[in-house]
Amino acid sequence: MMPVFFMLMIMGGMSHPCICAGLGVIYIISRYFYFTGYSSGDPQKRLSIGYVPSLLQFLVASFRVRDELKPYE
Repeated sequence: MMPVFFMLMIMGGMSHPCICAGLGVIYIISRYFYFTGYSSGDPQKRLSIGYVPSLLQFLVASFRVRDELKPYE
């Protein structure tokens, strides 16, 4: 999971460094809280919104692709 994450961060950072850095920080913070809760052994302490950073990254990438394809319409 992490090698793919790092490669996508590098590729995205070439075009949009600020957006990519912000989304990367959100992703890393959410992973930290999830794994901290996971290592406690109590399922109730796990971060229940762990999918939100991935969804946010997908939405930003979708809008970026749409904006790049717009001149070809």
